[in-house]
Amino acid sequence: KILLTVFYFLIRFGYAWHAYNLSLVDKNPLCPSHFKSTRPYSADFVSRLQLWPGLANNFDIENGESLYGSEKGLTEVYNSQHSNDCSNMKFIISNGFDSGFGSRLHVEGVGLAIAMHMNRIFLPHPDGDNINWETKIPFCQEQGEVSYTCFYEPWSNCSFPDALKGRDINSIPKVNLERFDGFFDNEEKRMHLMNELEGLSVFLLSYSTHMSTQARIFKKALPHQVIEIVECSPMIREARIYWWRAVSITYLMRPKKATLNLIQQLTAKYPTLLSLSSTNSTQQQLKCVSVYVRHGDKAVEMKLIEFSAYRDAAIMLWNQQKVPATIADYSHYLIGNDDKKDRIMFVTTEDPAVIKEAVAWAADQPNSSDKWQVIYTDLFDRSQQYANLDFNTKFQRQFYKNQVHDPLEYISMLMNLQMAVQCEAWVSTLASNYARLIDELRVTVGAKANRFYADLSIETCSHPPCVGNGITIVTIR
Repeated sequence: KILLTVFYFLIRFGYAWHAYNLSLVDKNPLCPSHFKSTRPYSADFVSRLQLWPGLANNFDIENGESLYGSEKGLTEVYNSQHSNDCSNMKFIISNGFDSGFGSRLHVEGVGLAIAMHMNRIFLPHPDGDNINWETKIPFCQEQGEVSYTCFYEPWSNCSFPDALKGRDINSIPKVNLERFDGFFDNEEKRMHLMNELEGLSVFLLSYSTHMSTQARIFKKALPHQVIEIVECSPMIREARIYWWRAVSITYLMRPKKATLNLIQQLTAKYPTLLSLSSTNSTQQQLKCVSVYVRHGDKAVEMKLIEFSAYRDAAIMLWNQQKVPATIADYSHYLIGNDDKKDRIMFVTTEDPAVIKEAVAWAADQPNSSDKWQVIYTDLFDRSQQYANLDFNTKFQRQFYKNQVHDPLEYISMLMNLQMAVQCEAWVSTLASNYARLIDELRVTVGAKANRFYADLSIETCSHPPCVGNGITIVTIR
């Protein structure tokens, strides 16, 4: 118990570059206490809002933390997206954003913020625009779904017929994102734009705009319903974009029951993965370090890092006792005999060479208490998939015209994301949107906002690896 106390003291107060300004904690008597506002979500809350279940284990529920005010923030989002009378609501429908897995969802989070700031309901595009190969699979076809609703719970209880009122989606007027420049930080601009668009009961939000304008809007996106929550939080001002991204992603990414069932069926094919993903196997999760290696076409946006750097960072986290299993007294969470001393590295990547290197490294280790076990998913041949190609090869294939995707590719991303969040320490490059999804889910519904994360991106970390406890400035983009 003494060791456990020391461990959480280090996690709570160990580093000066935290996204919280710890000098502000509990300084405002009008705000809820920091302790109360960072409690892990209850099972009832997760079920009621249909959040991603099973990402927090028993150890997390008793010893973890969530992002300050995120539970209240999620409640505000849920209430804003649900109405007792959809016939009288105004709507924004996303026009879609043609991008990668994580980037696309982060952009939709900005659309959600705009809709809430205008007191409108936000819906995804109904015909699957810009989410096409993902839904052209038997899993979605059997459901008759061609949009995000194939995988996730509906974003609102209001429907497309409520929004369209008999009109064709292609007849709905478009409003470009650039119109919302200054919308979040200038009340006069907000009211002017709302009055200008008042006559439109529904419009399509197009995200096409100049990158600098897009970035400026993204950094300010914070709907009025949650401003008081963030003002009460000890988040430094530059970290507010992180707060909203984590809350919006946790809401938008609520897997539907069919998705969760398929993930469970696929996981059952791998005994080691099944023991890791089971909420009854806390001892396995406490030993697990998630390593996400982003390669492929990401080289056009960030420097690609060799697997050895990720491996060394994971070893460092373990050796410096930044993984609960290395120091915490978690014996009462064990089920049966836990005499295996293996350290578990869960590797996620689109690069088959990384898997090969990781497996070879694990096999070459001598049998000792320092031995690592490498686990991963192999639902399809990564070498044949579009995601594994570098940018030049994609260009030669005329980008999306000659894509090769596996029917299980999108589900595999969700499956890997779930298992990564279930670990208790993480190594990745936070210049990657997928890596940010792991980070954002672990600090909200994952109840792991007081764990360690190692960032290897030179774009977000001046001297990699940047190892931070809890929620750190390196995660702010």
